[in-house]
Amino acid sequence: WISAFCEILGKKESGISGAKKSISFVVMLMLIIMAGLRDGVGRDFLSYQFHYELIHSDVIAISNESLEVGYSILNYISPSFRFVILFMAIFSIYLRYRSFEPLSCRNMIFLPLLFYYASDFLFYDMGVIRQGIAMSLCFFSIRYIIKRDAKFFVYILIASLFHCSAI
Repeated sequence: WISAFCEILGKKESGISGAKKSISFVVMLMLIIMAGLRDGVGRDFLSYQFHYELIHSDVIAISNESLEVGYSILNYISPSFRFVILFMAIFSIYLRYRSFEPLSCRNMIFLPLLFYYASDFLFYDMGVIRQGIAMSLCFFSIRYIIKRDAKFFVYILIASLFHCSAI
C-alpha cells in the first residue's frame, strides 16, 4: 500500500517506467507462487481436489452437472491436481496483469495491484478458482469492448466454460 500511496502523490510520468514494470512483474510472480503452490487453502481446494480424483477415476464424466466443461477438461488432461492449481494461478493472474496494463489510471501500476490484491486475489485466486479464471477472461475482454471488436464475445464464451457467472 505504501507503493500505491507514493504513486498517487508522486510526480505524474508520461508512461510506466521500466522499474515499475519490473516490480509489478515480480509482484505478479509472487502472487502466482502463493496461489499456485497453496495446499489445502481456499474454499474450493478440497472439493476441487475431490472432483479431480473423481474425473481421473472415471466415476464422473468430463461433461457433468457439477462442473463446467472447460474446468472438467482441464482436470482430465492434467497430470496432477497440483498442476491444475498452478496452471489456473498462472493463467488467471497473468491475464489480470495484462488486463490492468492498458487500463491503469494515470500510468499507475501499484494502485491497481493494491486493489487487486486487497479484493480479487484473496477471494478468487485463493478461494474460488473457477470464478477467478472466468473473471480474468472477462477483464481481458474489456479491451475488445473498447475497440468494439467481436472478440469480446469469444472471450466471454471461453470464460463461461469455466464458470457460468461470466455470462
